[in-house]
Amino acid sequence: MPMIKVGTSTYNNAATPIYLMQGNATRDAEDKPVKNMDHAVVGIAAAEDKSGNTVYVNLNGWRQNYAAVRNIRKGDSILAVGRFKKREYNGKDYYDIDADFVCKSGVGLIGGDSMGELPDFGDSAPSGDPSGFAEIEEDGELPF
Repeated sequence: MPMIKVGTSTYNNAATPIYLMQGNATRDAEDKPVKNMDHAVVGIAAAEDKSGNTVYVNLNGWRQNYAAVRNIRKGDSILAVGRFKKREYNGKDYYDIDADFVCKSGVGLIGGDSMGELPDFGDSAPSGDPSGFAEIEEDGELPF
């Protein structure tokens, strides 16, 4: 279950690392409003440290990601991208990701419509060619 640094964001004049995280929910998400703002949080078993211990991350959903995080249930496989924060409390390290994007891995977007069946695109592919790509005529010229 990896956590991969994918970039850095400037937020409140401070550089904040952006991480891509995949993991499993350790509990059902909880509503935790802060100053009348919608906020949901769920624990994710997200990675293993160098010692082989599981690293747990609190995934926070604010504003447009509130409903997505709120709908996560224990055991759901989650893919998320967001701002990573490390904090210390009573001598122990805690990790948080404020979600910029959240989805259930391989299932479709959380909080939106389920993917269901793929739409029928009609006969967009030429007959006899299941790939959907037409054959390109060779004219000896490079395309770039």
